[in-house]
Amino acid sequence: MKLPVWDSNLRGKREPNIFYKGYRIADSFEKSVLDSLGNIDETNQLIRKGLYLEYVNNILHHISRENLMVIDGELFSSESWTVLNRVEKFLGISHFFTQEMFRKRGSFFCPVIKERPDSDCLKGKGRKKRAVDSKVKRKLQYFYQPLNRQLKETLDQTFSWK
Repeated sequence: MKLPVWDSNLRGKREPNIFYKGYRIADSFEKSVLDSLGNIDETNQLIRKGLYLEYVNNILHHISRENLMVIDGELFSSESWTVLNRVEKFLGISHFFTQEMFRKRGSFFCPVIKERPDSDCLKGKGRKKRAVDSKVKRKLQYFYQPLNRQLKETLDQTFSWK
């Protein structure tokens, strides 16, 4: 569901905030992720969705670490076959995927399907990311750094986004 960013009653003036299911959306990314004091707004779902350690710990209450495989999405985008080879090994199935089965399209690798020469990459993927203010970016890195370090230790896995 798209969130409205304009209110016709404001005669073209942008609403300061929109609240939707725990998300606070302001007129910029920076204003959305910071509270009124300029600190990371830990209550905003925009921030909470990045607390991967919480999700992993909840999962590990139900299954053992040996039965959990976490895939690095950045690595999957850049080296799909490498990640798929890890999945094959994890599942104990025979090796199938090779680098030759993928072609580079922009910054993504897409599967080459011989039986479907008309197949192509997903449309609409790879949107350009807006630049984030360097001060806000540093605050976010500082905020997530200890959590990501704990995630790395919990999973014994390094991620491309560190």
